[in-house]
Amino acid sequence: MAENNSGRMRWVPFYRDEGFRRWLWMTSAAFLVLIVGAFVVGLLFPALAESMADQFRQLVSDADIVRVDGHISVLGLFRHNVQAMLITILYGLIPALHLPVLLLGLNAILLGAMGAYYVNNGISLLVYLAGILPHGIFEIPAIVLALACGLYLCSYLTGRILHREDTPQQPVFMRIFRVFVLVITPLLAAAAVLEAYATPAILNVLR
Repeated sequence: MAENNSGRMRWVPFYRDEGFRRWLWMTSAAFLVLIVGAFVVGLLFPALAESMADQFRQLVSDADIVRVDGHISVLGLFRHNVQAMLITILYGLIPALHLPVLLLGLNAILLGAMGAYYVNNGISLLVYLAGILPHGIFEIPAIVLALACGLYLCSYLTGRILHREDTPQQPVFMRIFRVFVLVITPLLAAAAVLEAYATPAILNVLR
């Protein structure tokens, strides 16, 4: 991270770091490819899409984000998503294994399989997109950023352990912390509000 004349770190230049940008682009591309791939596989194997849909419903139930009146709790959803993104980044603390890749695959495959589940059951794909895009505009970038941070952290720690000469010497932990607090968390807050209020309203209109 670059420093200004007063010695204070700026978080914005983090996005100019070649290593982080590489992980961000790779993560974004892989996320998109896996969504499309899972959607196609789900269309070809409806039983598999049904199974993934059941797992998704179980994940929602286990997350305890639905109030007794059947509506989504904004605070509950926000807290759950923040914890999930934090865990995604912390997985990067384990060198060499690149564990955030597992969460990348899980999230992308669930999104693609759910789309196939809708189509297999005669529901327009537009309805599915209407149900995920309003909040997904904020939540998906937050997921991709968290994944990229976790993979970048893992790559950084691996490089330090192996004493690679190209390993950056900047304060990576502080930079990732700032991205989490100043970018990922606000995105998740906006997504939680939209998912709790805007998404149900849009789906009610389409039904």
